[in-house]
Amino acid sequence: LPTILSAFIGVTADAWYPMGNETWTPDFLQNYGGNLVWMVEGAVELVDMGTCGEAITWTLDVENTLTISGSGAMTNYNSPAMVPWHAYRETITKVVLEDSITGLTDYAFREMVNLTDITLPGGLTEISMEAFYGCFGLTAIVIPNGVVTIGDRAFYGCNKLASVTFGEGLQNVGANAFYN
Repeated sequence: LPTILSAFIGVTADAWYPMGNETWTPDFLQNYGGNLVWMVEGAVELVDMGTCGEAITWTLDVENTLTISGSGAMTNYNSPAMVPWHAYRETITKVVLEDSITGLTDYAFREMVNLTDITLPGGLTEISMEAFYGCFGLTAIVIPNGVVTIGDRAFYGCNKLASVTFGEGLQNVGANAFYN
């Protein structure tokens, strides 16, 4: 650690550090007596972030990209309003899901009316109820081979969805899954 433990007393500032430099560890990224917000140089600025599963986090950046990282299935929410990024549903245009995400919550991307870009991860096994309900901007989707179940109304109202490629593992498709 540098010997600057009290160099920033009374200072509130953004502090940038170089991307990919392994010497910048959490031990190094301290406040040093001030209120520093550490950011990676060259990284996209975040609008919001949180958790959505036992080992899953989400971030929303200023480019309207929702990124879901970690492993396992998302926490299942009982209503669309409970999904952590629900308030941003009209601005999100792209969703990035890491390959180790195995399950989507009910209502995961419901009414993301401007969503045009998503690639479902290879590790996905289930697309839950109303996951893409009302995603008017979707024109194509590829269902990975590992998906066994597509829930009720999963793609309900996706009226521009012109191309759906089904994976080999699909066994169950819920009621009105692709109702337009």
